[in-house]
Amino acid sequence: MPVTSTRTPPEGIPLLVDRGILRAVVAVTGRRAPVVISSLSNRQKPWLAATAVLLLLGERRAAARGLTAVVAAGAGNGVLKSLVDRRRPQTSDSAGRPPSGDPPRSASFPSGHTVTAVAFTIAVTDELRHPLLAATLASAAAAIGLARVAAVRHWPTDIAGSVAIGAVSGVATRRLVPSPRRAAGGREIGGTGPRALRPRCSAPPRP
Repeated sequence: MPVTSTRTPPEGIPLLVDRGILRAVVAVTGRRAPVVISSLSNRQKPWLAATAVLLLLGERRAAARGLTAVVAAGAGNGVLKSLVDRRRPQTSDSAGRPPSGDPPRSASFPSGHTVTAVAFTIAVTDELRHPLLAATLASAAAAIGLARVAAVRHWPTDIAGSVAIGAVSGVATRRLVPSPRRAAGGREIGGTGPRALRPRCSAPPRP
């Protein structure tokens, strides 16, 4: 069940800084693009689609990591929202731009969209054989975080904290779904990634 935030943060320097950055982002971004990006990133759609693409490209371990990261990020996000219970920005905070979409019912921190985006990206990138895929995922994660602020759905510090949470989740997922066992010297034995090399056969000793 969605968490409804009722807590109002005190008016202090942290909130003033948050509001100032929010208004600066709103001032330099259009209205339509952030709303479209925010909407497209709902319900984990980008990451489920990315998982399907990874499977089609034969990146099975990366796909497994990605799905694990999505599940872990979703669970952690729900717990943290109930603990922090921070109100979301309003039209008055953004100097006139209303929040996009329906009135949010969950707390502002953390940004589930951003946590999932960063966790997925970090979890899969070191397994990818296609550098363009890694760059695309990183760009998508950055665009989603910025869009959530520009669409007045989150405070800038929500996004900063969510990046940190997503990074921890992504690194934890790498350990949970590890790469193939590495040989001496950092080379991997087995696996399907670009670094999956067979161990070298040493030359027989000379008589």
